[in-house]
This record gives sequence, C-alpha cells and structure tokens, in this order.
Amino acid sequence: MKFAVQSLLPNMGQATPRDKAATLETLYTALAGCDSAIVRGEYLDELAHLTRTDRSAMESDFRQHRQRDNRAQGPRPLPPAQENKSNEKLTSAESVLLFVALHRPDLAQFYAQTIEHEWLDPSKRDGRLLGLILAESENDHWEGVETLEPLLENEDERNYIYQLLTRELSFEDPVQAVNECIRRIFEQHLKGAQQALEERILNANSGNPEQTRALHHERIRLRRLKHQPPQIELPT
Repeated sequence: MKFAVQSLLPNMGQATPRDKAATLETLYTALAGCDSAIVRGEYLDELAHLTRTDRSAMESDFRQHRQRDNRAQGPRPLPPAQENKSNEKLTSAESVLLFVALHRPDLAQFYAQTIEHEWLDPSKRDGRLLGLILAESENDHWEGVETLEPLLENEDERNYIYQLLTRELSFEDPVQAVNECIRRIFEQHLKGAQQALEERILNANSGNPEQTRALHHERIRLRRLKHQPPQIELPT
C-alpha cells in the first residue's frame, strides 16, 4: 500500500485535495476486489494514515465507491448450483426480516427505531446481516441490496442474499409479518435476560434488602415487557 501511494502521490506534502481524491478512487477500485472485510479494513487504516485522511470519511467514500460500481455492473448472477436453494424456507425470524428488508426497503427503515442490536446474535449469519441493516438504517443509508452488497464478507453471504432476492414477497400483510418476527426476537432476548436475572437473585446477598428489592422489581418489569413487545409503526 505504501508503494502504491508513493507511486501515485510522490509529493504528498504538495498534493491538492483533488490529487488525493483521484488517488484514493484508484486505490478504492483495487480494494473493492478484496473479499475479506478484515483485510480490507486494515488496508483502509493504512491508506488513511499514509494519505492523512480522516478514517471515517474514507470509509464513507469507499462505501459510496463500491455502490457506484455495483450499480454500474448490475447485480451478480446467481451461480447455477445455488439456484435450486431459492425455495428454502425462511426458518428464523431474522431471515424473514432480512427478506422483507430486501424487498421492502421502506419498511426496513423502521427496523432501527424498534430493534436493539443486543437482541441479535452476530455469530449467526442472519443475525450479522440484520445487524448491518440496522446500522445502515440508523444512519439513513439503507436503500436495499445496493447498500448491503459492499458489506458482505464472502460468496456464501452473497449467494444467500441473492437467493432471498429471487423469492417473491408473498405476505398478505408485510407489516404484520415484521412485527411478529420482532416479537419473537424480543421474547428470545427477554428470556435470556430473565434467566440471567434469576441467577443474580439466587446469588444475591440476603443481607442487602435494597439490592433484593431492586432485583425483584426488575423481575416484575421484565415480566410486564413480555406482554408489551415492540412494533414498527408506520406514519399515518
């Protein structure tokens, strides 16, 4: 990376903002071919240091560069070997929310107002991808698959997303389907929180009545929450 920057910008101290922008665009094209998000991130860190560019601004510019390239190239064709998997059932609440987000980006914009990141399991593919959609929605960047594609880490994720795109949106009421999935995810998170709380109550210091009282109040609060699952609300 250092050699590439020195070749394109031999006089860094005298480089104009336009010179830097042109150089970065050239290097973004090379980095776009890197499938590993970790390696790509390390290169961007080094590039920001070498060109004295703000790292967060560079991340935003690189993302926009990839989105422009993706729009110019069009969607990648689904590999023939994967086509027969497009009829796989959506087996998790996260997969249904992903599916709706791809087909109805307008609904996905409301995800970030309702779903908390801590409710998701990023170690699972659906949880990680849904977390990406939440992050993009929080910043008003979500525009559908064009936003997600540059963030995918490997061909498995790309194939999975394109399989979801090939399916037809068959829900009679997508909003109802989304809210049902949010309820399931929330209840799963709530169950874990309740189990952790019961463990704390079991191990609590019996000589500290204030702590005991606070833990029991928290138990009541969590029980009430189960009957008040969050929902997306569309403007009237």
